[in-house]
Order: sequence, then structure tokens, then C-alpha cells
Amino acid sequence: MCNLELELRKVKNFVEINYDADEVASQCMRIYNHFSSEFSGRSHNEIMRLIAMDMGEEFDLGKDETLKVLEFLIDQNRVL
Repeated sequence: MCNLELELRKVKNFVEINYDADEVASQCMRIYNHFSSEFSGRSHNEIMRLIAMDMGEEFDLGKDETLKVLEFLIDQNRVL
């Protein structure tokens, strides 16, 4: 079974080990395509920021900011 929190945690683990903005954007696009109905408001805006990172250096959030965004998204989608 695949859930949004688990998928976001996988991306976070990837970022902690080997940060690559283009790969993060690709993984986030895959997640968004699969779970788009579960994003709303600020969560939607934040996942879009991550997806946009493949559009060039000016959109790259950097490792620390990317981790903060992923932590926010994980918190918003935590399965209790």
C-alpha cells in the first residue's frame, strides 16, 4: 500500500543522503500526479515549489529549504 506520507518520507531520505534538485522535482511530480487530490492550500503551493526546481537554478530551494518544505508536507499528511 502506498500513502502520501510514506512517499514524502522517501524523498526526504533521498535529500538527506544525496541532494539533487532535478531528481527531487521529478519525484515530487510523480507524487503529485498520484496524490493530487490530497494537496490543498499551502500544501499545494509547497509541492509546486519543489516541482518547479527543475526549471533552473533560480528555482532551486537548496537542501535546507527543501528539507523544511518536505517536513511541512509530511506534518500536514501524517497518518495517525
